[in-house]
Amino acid sequence: MTKRFNRGYNAGIGDPTFLSIYLEHRFLKNNQGEIRLQGFDIFGQNTGIQRDILDNEIVDTRSNRLSTYFMLSFNYRLQNFGG
Repeated sequence: MTKRFNRGYNAGIGDPTFLSIYLEHRFLKNNQGEIRLQGFDIFGQNTGIQRDILDNEIVDTRSNRLSTYFMLSFNYRLQNFGG
C-alpha cells in the first residue's frame, strides 16, 4: 500500500492512497504451479494528474489511465538441475 502526499497543489486530487493486493495458491510437485489473483488500485484513486517542479518551470501532466483492475495469472516453474 502506498500513500502520496501532495503539497502546494490543489487540482482536486487530494492525497491518494493506492492499495494493491494479491492472493496466490501454489500447487503441483515442489510447488511448481502457482495461480494468482491480483487487484490493483482497489480504492480507485489513481487520477492521472502529476506535477513536476523543475528549476524554472512547472509541468502539469494529466493522463488517461486504467484505475481499478484485476488480473488472474498462472505460473509454472521449469526446473531441471543435474544430479
